[in-house]
Amino acid sequence: KIYNIMRKARMSLRKVLSVYLPTELDDAIGFVWRDSRNDVFKLSDQLCLFNKYWDSVFSHYFTEQTLCNLKYLGTKFDSVGGFSFVNDECMTILAIIEDFFSIVQKRKPNMSVPVETIRDSRSISMQLLLGARMTTISENNFMESCSDINLKVFEYNWIIINHLCGVVMDFYGVKHDFLYDKPPVIPSEAEFDRLMCNLYPSVQQLKQTMRKAVEIKENITPPGPKFYKKFHYMLKNFVPSLQIDVQPLDTTQFNARGLEDFCKKSENRERISIGYKQLEHFSSKLQEALSSMVYSKKTNLS
Repeated sequence: KIYNIMRKARMSLRKVLSVYLPTELDDAIGFVWRDSRNDVFKLSDQLCLFNKYWDSVFSHYFTEQTLCNLKYLGTKFDSVGGFSFVNDECMTILAIIEDFFSIVQKRKPNMSVPVETIRDSRSISMQLLLGARMTTISENNFMESCSDINLKVFEYNWIIINHLCGVVMDFYGVKHDFLYDKPPVIPSEAEFDRLMCNLYPSVQQLKQTMRKAVEIKENITPPGPKFYKKFHYMLKNFVPSLQIDVQPLDTTQFNARGLEDFCKKSENRERISIGYKQLEHFSSKLQEALSSMVYSKKTNLS
């Protein structure tokens, strides 16, 4: 069932790009791009066009993260019209497509973009994976539980960061593509200043630490237990250190040894790399917000 879902997701992506790319390129640079040999109805060629005209056209509407994500999708094509994936990597692929569709829908509100369909596909896939995971847990409960809690900790922190970044960007008037539930009550400027003083350095520190877990190369000694104790401490205490009112995550099963095993598994490498790239994007946008905050205060003082 998941493979069928992935085939339909790839087909949906191709259909959206076959309409969106010509529209955007025609509006931006006229018809000169049509002289290229790329087939606008072939997904691999569509991604080539997106990459080819990134600097001149698409970089104005999408972030570098989107470009990286689409390049990643280009490495995941299989021979039967879907995507190749390992375990719950399909969730990452569907999330990338959903995020891309959401941006396109905002950019072209009159265009038919199946955001809800992809969102439903993610939900169904998650249920199918959970069903398969329960079978595995019955065979190896401890190892699977450890893997699950590590994933939950990463997702919990990244969801909180994404939400806070969206709130901060909107408050300081910084253009962004974060999708989040807007709070019913906007905090005061003093509260935002306090949040930025905690959030920005915490994200920077987490990014610098996580880089070591991502940049594991041959002939270089990989990070050991001491590093993962530090990484574990940062992930566990990241949200509490922000001093915000949010539902806490139960981390009683989260430990440094389990985190080390999780990060070193080959099937998790791509997921961790994408998470790090997202963290880089969070950091970059927070830097913009910080600059806007400082500029605003200088203007008010003058």
